[in-house]
Amino acid sequence: MSETNENHSIEKDYHISHSNEAIKTSSVPKIKELVEELRKKFLERYKNNPENYDPIDIENIKNNDFPVKRFLISQNLDINEAIEQLDECMKWRKSYGVNKLNFSHCGVELFKLGALFICNEDIEGRTVLYVRVKAHIKIHELEKLMQVFISFN
Repeated sequence: MSETNENHSIEKDYHISHSNEAIKTSSVPKIKELVEELRKKFLERYKNNPENYDPIDIENIKNNDFPVKRFLISQNLDINEAIEQLDECMKWRKSYGVNKLNFSHCGVELFKLGALFICNEDIEGRTVLYVRVKAHIKIHELEKLMQVFISFN
């Protein structure tokens, strides 16, 4: 195995938790069970109040382990904390209309500043967002546009 492939494999086995401690997923034999338990608990909440959630997000939670797993990892595998965070996030996404956003919602002013821009994808195919802190200017009127831009991407 080449060094690059070996490093990529190691990166896939480890995830950084909220407290910046590595959680080795292969050493947690029940990670799949925890993902399923969190998914089940969340879908129970969804059934009680479906109007609070976006159907696109619900389908993603049902069919994709990654968004569920990331909430577990960010909460150090604490199901109770993870369910609260996942629930709040999904409600926020619905209220903010994240799945309906596109570049036309961002405003040309944001791009003219050059403080935020998208460039390429990472090795997993996800969009990479660059933030040029030096070019960032805190302008109250642009804060909402910046939130839209970051939410959309």
